[in-house]
Amino acid sequence: MIPFSFTDTNLPQWVNKTRDEGDVRTLVSPRRIAAAVAEGLPDSHALMRGIVARVYVRYPRDGMGSLRALLCDCSDPNGLNAWQCGSAAGYGYDKLTAALSGGTIGDVTIGDHCDPNGNPTWERIGDVLPYGGVWL
Repeated sequence: MIPFSFTDTNLPQWVNKTRDEGDVRTLVSPRRIAAAVAEGLPDSHALMRGIVARVYVRYPRDGMGSLRALLCDCSDPNGLNAWQCGSAAGYGYDKLTAALSGGTIGDVTIGDHCDPNGNPTWERIGDVLPYGGVWL
């Protein structure tokens, strides 16, 4: 994953295309939502505060081309989103996990299926975040 510094309003065109046309997966934290509800926030605001990360995926048309993935880390308490991008090409393996490997959500680094440091794959990262998280 390659981190880059763009705000949500000035993303490059290829990023917008991946974000607008790709599949979206959202990591939410039930604990953060419950805390926001306890503060008295309306449900829609509590859900927004509970979003920890979003992954935008653009799959290749032929199955063997390059998969593009954008990881938006929404875990910053000040509301600043950190964008990271990755890609993987070829066939015969989990391209999405390979594309997201090396990205970070909060202080946790995402690994691949054979990460020597034991970092969790993107599917399991919610298990190790201090505030928990589930993918929707």
